[in-house]
Amino acid sequence: MPTSSHSASPHRTALDRLWVVVADGGHARVLAVSKNRGHIEILREMTSENLHLKTHDLISDRMGRSFESASPTRHAYAPRHDPHVEQKHHFIQAVSDILGDDNQAGLFDELILIVTHAQQKALLEGLDPPTRAKVIETIGKDLTKEAPSHVWDRLIEAGLMPPRTVAPGSFGPGSP
Repeated sequence: MPTSSHSASPHRTALDRLWVVVADGGHARVLAVSKNRGHIEILREMTSENLHLKTHDLISDRMGRSFESASPTRHAYAPRHDPHVEQKHHFIQAVSDILGDDNQAGLFDELILIVTHAQQKALLEGLDPPTRAKVIETIGKDLTKEAPSHVWDRLIEAGLMPPRTVAPGSFGPGSP
């Protein structure tokens, strides 16, 4: 399950209508674009609780053993799935569920997804149909470690936002 350091307000403001979700298998940020497309701000940040765990911490037991029918030799079963890949999938599903809840609450009208190629399909498939219908663009990039101003630059490069009206690093009038 993800932990959240910011949470979206249930009250709608001018910043809540277009959201940009930047995610990989262990981190996700929800950014809100202002109504006039003039600036962007972080609404929510999520990090997987299991992101940095070692394999032996992710699985509860050693793998089972099998016997050969022709001799007393035993072999360990190979795991069906990598536990780290499974944890990434669970995290992406949790992000999908949170976006579905936010959609039902009417917090956004459109979504832009910026997701690593490896997680893109899982995120789209994890979204419920009403939320998936609000996705206007999906970009296959890992921008989870980028500042919001750099994410904004990528949106401009992709033709999804107009050129800046304020200097890079500034998030608009009245920003710190």
